[in-house]
Amino acid sequence: MQAMTSMTEHQLEIAILFERSLRFGDEISADEKSREIFNALMNDISNMEERVNKEILVAETMAEVAINDAHDDAIKAEFENILIELKGVEKDAFEVSRHVKEVFELFEAGDVQAAYERGEAVAHEEEQLFKHIEGVLAEISKFTDAAAKQAENDVKETEMMVMGIGATALLIGLLLGVIVSRSITRPMNEILAAADDLHKGDGDLTYRLPGFGTDEIGQTANSINGFINKMQNVLLDVRTSVETVAAASEEVSASAQSLSQGSSEQAASVEETSASLEQMSASINQNTENAKVTDGIATRAAQEAVEGGEAVAETLEAMNQIASKISLIEDIAYKTNLLALNAAIEAARAGEHGKGFAVVADEVRKLAERSQVSAQEISEQATNSVKVAERAGGLLEAMLPNIRKTADLVQEISASSEEQATGVSQVNTAMGQLDQVSQSSAASSEELAATSEELGANAEQLQKIIGFFKLDDNQQVSVARVENSGGNFNQSHEQDDGSNPSTANPDFVPFGKAG
Repeated sequence: MQAMTSMTEHQLEIAILFERSLRFGDEISADEKSREIFNALMNDISNMEERVNKEILVAETMAEVAINDAHDDAIKAEFENILIELKGVEKDAFEVSRHVKEVFELFEAGDVQAAYERGEAVAHEEEQLFKHIEGVLAEISKFTDAAAKQAENDVKETEMMVMGIGATALLIGLLLGVIVSRSITRPMNEILAAADDLHKGDGDLTYRLPGFGTDEIGQTANSINGFINKMQNVLLDVRTSVETVAAASEEVSASAQSLSQGSSEQAASVEETSASLEQMSASINQNTENAKVTDGIATRAAQEAVEGGEAVAETLEAMNQIASKISLIEDIAYKTNLLALNAAIEAARAGEHGKGFAVVADEVRKLAERSQVSAQEISEQATNSVKVAERAGGLLEAMLPNIRKTADLVQEISASSEEQATGVSQVNTAMGQLDQVSQSSAASSEELAATSEELGANAEQLQKIIGFFKLDDNQQVSVARVENSGGNFNQSHEQDDGSNPSTANPDFVPFGKAG
């Protein structure tokens, strides 16, 4: 109805715009402004025609939906008739739109007279279209009024029917209430008693409620059993974890104590090693100093040996010179002896006059002999001295490489001692750092031991808390098994009118009293 009303209004606007365009159609060739107004009116009419076409399609779609949803043949026939009329309106609107375009084309071509004649025909077609739309609206309005009256009557009939159904449902509800109340009260009392005992009991989680069928009560009981089973499984897992934590804390505590003891022993060993290294460092430093002193002595000894060798060589040369001088003295003594012998011979020839000269010649001969003997002795001593000097020179020459080698070795020992002193100093520094690490490890191990002891105490406290609950280590009941374990509660309790859980179910055992 609303779509048809909107379509009527828009079609009326098209007619008004078309009449205005006729006033400017004969001026578009002479007046540019008139052409602009004419073109604007053409665009407005085109846009409005598109809206009308969409509204017609919407109305047709609504009619088709109503036909498909209608359950009454009369209503369905009425909507089919409306759909036929809408199709006619759509056809008429299309013809009017086509003829309007022809009028605009005539104006564009300059045939004003033909355009006006065609415009009068279009105006007549628009009047027929309006009458057609008004007829459809009248039919829809008439059908709507009839449908409203029919709906009012249907509402009254429905109210009477609902009242009757309500009275019947009330009676049935009362009867069902009594039956359902009796079928719910007894198992609910058992469930409530079991839940209350779970709340106030002694922590027994080994009991399960009996099966109450597959209805809501049975599902509630199965849910409670599943909850208890889940709680028991969780507590069993927690207990196992607590035992594992307790054992681990004991192992950690023992390891921490062992680590602490080992760290303390290591710290003591490090201190002893540091002291030994300090002593070793002092000894190495002393050896280094001694090696330096020995190196100086060996160097001086080598120098003195060199000088001694040179002195021996000079002595040997002097001995050789002395030997040559002694040979000269021996030669002089030998010649003197010959002269003395000749003088004696000449003195003998002189007779009495030559006695004094003979005495002198004899003394000279004796002196020459003694000089010769002394020269020989000195020559022998000189020869022996030369041999001794040569031997001393040879020994000094043989000793000099050893002295130099000794000096070199002492220098190497000194350098090695300095390197050892540096290495020992580095090791001593490292031992100091190791001592700090050992002390830190000892402190950390003591803290770890304290933490493990505290963890063990917490685990023991948690074991005491879990010990409150009674658990079955061999019972791992699943919710699915609990749901499949029971029969129908209503069937198993039809002969029992009691409200006490213990009488309603002879197998009922409150929590905390099972076992």
